[in-house]
Amino acid sequence: MVFQELGLFPHMSARRQVDFARRPESKALPTAQLLELVGLEKLAERYPAELSGGQKQRLALARTLASAPRLLLLDEPLSALDPQLRRSMQTLLQEVRASALVDYAILVSHDLDEACQLAARIVRLQRGQVCGDAPSSLPSYPLSPAKEPSCASFAACC
Repeated sequence: MVFQELGLFPHMSARRQVDFARRPESKALPTAQLLELVGLEKLAERYPAELSGGQKQRLALARTLASAPRLLLLDEPLSALDPQLRRSMQTLLQEVRASALVDYAILVSHDLDEACQLAARIVRLQRGQVCGDAPSSLPSYPLSPAKEPSCASFAACC
């Protein structure tokens, strides 16, 4: 699971963060390959305090992938990033989705454009209730209008 709050261990290097998450029977890529996948291979010995926000976000994703999850849960993992880093992470998430690293992924977002870009299917929630759904390949598909759009959330099935 990748949260808005990353939960990185301040006393562990990037490499150790990923190693720590790996299970002995894990079929995930080796740590070095996961760090390369997220573009942190040259920063493997750095600690979270020495990483930028985007680097921390990518490290959290690598750490999650190290456990070889069948289901990847993403709780607004891009919300705290600036636009350039957000696009970079969206590309990375698309690569993860296209690979065989996870079987399923669920992304929670308040950003419909982001959900459409990353998901195969979108469910719109308002006050905990499903109020519409559509395939993301049809972003103009009419979702039920929210009475309070600022309260709408999207669960995107990747």
